Amino acid sequence: FHEFRQYLLSLVPEEVKKQRFIQKNYIDYSTFRKNWSIRFGRTSTRRDVSPDLCWHIIRTYIKGTSPDTFLEIDEYCQLEQKHRTVSPDVYRWVYQNVWENWYKAMTSEDNGCWDDQDLVRYVLDNDLIKAVFPCIFCDEAQDFTRVELEAIRRMSLFSDRTVTPQDIARIPFVFAGDQFQTVNPTGFRWDAIKAWFVEKFIFALDPNRRSGLNDINYHELSYNYRSTARIVGFSNYVQALRAYLFDLPDVEPQIPWDNSSASPVSYFQINQDFFWDELQKLSDVVLILPCHENEEDWFIDNDPVLSERIRTSDGSTRMPVLSPVRAKGREFTRVVLYGFGKNCPDRLLEPLRNPDFQGFSQEESLPLEYFLNRLYVAVSRPKQQLMIVDEDPAERSKLWVFTNFEEQIMAKVNARKAWDDKLSYMENGRIDMLTASNPADSQENARFFEDEGMRLLDSYMFRQAAISYKNCGNNTKANFCRAWEYRIDEKYGVAGDLFLGIGALEDAVKCYWMAGKEGWPQIVSKCKDVASRIEYQLAAFLCGKKEVGEGVRILERLSNYDFRQLEDYDMHIMFGKAAEEVLRFILNKNNHKHLVYPALQGYVKKIRRDGIKIDDSLFADLAF
Repeated sequence: FHEFRQYLLSLVPEEVKKQRFIQKNYIDYSTFRKNWSIRFGRTSTRRDVSPDLCWHIIRTYIKGTSPDTFLEIDEYCQLEQKHRTVSPDVYRWVYQNVWENWYKAMTSEDNGCWDDQDLVRYVLDNDLIKAVFPCIFCDEAQDFTRVELEAIRRMSLFSDRTVTPQDIARIPFVFAGDQFQTVNPTGFRWDAIKAWFVEKFIFALDPNRRSGLNDINYHELSYNYRSTARIVGFSNYVQALRAYLFDLPDVEPQIPWDNSSASPVSYFQINQDFFWDELQKLSDVVLILPCHENEEDWFIDNDPVLSERIRTSDGSTRMPVLSPVRAKGREFTRVVLYGFGKNCPDRLLEPLRNPDFQGFSQEESLPLEYFLNRLYVAVSRPKQQLMIVDEDPAERSKLWVFTNFEEQIMAKVNARKAWDDKLSYMENGRIDMLTASNPADSQENARFFEDEGMRLLDSYMFRQAAISYKNCGNNTKANFCRAWEYRIDEKYGVAGDLFLGIGALEDAVKCYWMAGKEGWPQIVSKCKDVASRIEYQLAAFLCGKKEVGEGVRILERLSNYDFRQLEDYDMHIMFGKAAEEVLRFILNKNNHKHLVYPALQGYVKKIRRDGIKIDDSLFADLAF
């Protein structure tokens, strides 16, 4: 299995990746929101235009419709009405003011920032995708744009083959997704996906329509295999609210597979000290916040309760903390939802409160729908227990008060009686609901976070793994995960010390080496057991009393080193910098030119030929 962005990055040449697709320049929705607020937050003349709406328009339409062009204003207006989710007037404003006057330049090659659409468009433009996979399964399909789906189509072995009409229906291509779990504004709709797939895949393979196929097989998955009946019932309640607010008559409740007795969904108030006291004793709980990805730390630091209750002195937290985006697609035994009521949009429940309400506009409904999506993702993550923590009593909450309107909601959405006996309710939280942790569940959380951190090279997930392992009493694994967190965040010295502290000498040497000049003394003083390695010898030479002859011998050995064994491109860069330092020292010793230059030039040529970058001016000084 591959994570889509990481798979696309693996197709990009290393040199391009290090210039055009640097991780620190990646723009996700959270980063976009922050930059949008700086640029437009106080100056925008359009009160109906939010960062959610702008991201939706740019990602879904402007950049995400075609790999060859950007969708201009007149082209958007020519789309069928059912495929337009904002008014032409709003599209025009966003295109001219946000896209052309700001974001287009920000994500240009000259400025270096990039998002997922830039990556997939680069891969498509440069024909880097090969048709190699005979069978493709796409999970979380609700998060793909048309351009990304085009990339996935090209991965199929059959996209590059002649297929008989009778065999088209047998091509193994599976999409799994839930449009109600689209937690960022992507504009996903199943009908649009089906229309695109029929046009780009089925009709492309069968232009004469001899197969008779004009649709894909669609199966509604009714059963929930993850959660207890009470959690599924409460998730259904959120879905019923959605159906009421946005006039969605086709929304159906899920059926729980697990009907065994379980803890009720419980509601605690933020000011209940016993809740926080007991929560800190539990090692298997995951906290989900109503924020966007990469905003978890900001949210905690700006929330007086969380900053006091769960923030630790080393900048970590007492338990794993996730946004709905990070939690999506995952499952945990016990989950605490914090602050969704406090942070609920003011007008979300307007249709319930106002009998004369005429409905939300397209532009107004979009951020409200995505708030509900994030809520639905959060409430559907736990397997055994869901706890809700909020500021006000439930009956006075901006959000949870919806549970007082059951009769009104059901009168509208339950005409076909599909929701009968499918709802569950909250109970006021009690101390006996905070039962002791199961060590196996705690270890499972820790392993999951570690695996995700390694798979995605995600420092935040490694931090959650470290928190979980520490709560389980496994300090060695906790320090291992913290070391990886610091390594990914390029805090190589701290990472090296942590690796060394748990006896991971190889990893420590790599981190010290990646630290460059600051790390060379650490290798010499702390890693004497690897004195035979080229990294140690280079570091010892550069940190000690230098002799020209020794420098030449080191470069000779470096010219015979197999750089293909280096797993990280940054290691190549640091070997280049170290080699430059050695060469610069030798060239400065002018009285030795006639002795060392003939052989030295051959060594440096070989090093450069093996892909190690050495400054051209230094090589020119050597050659001439």
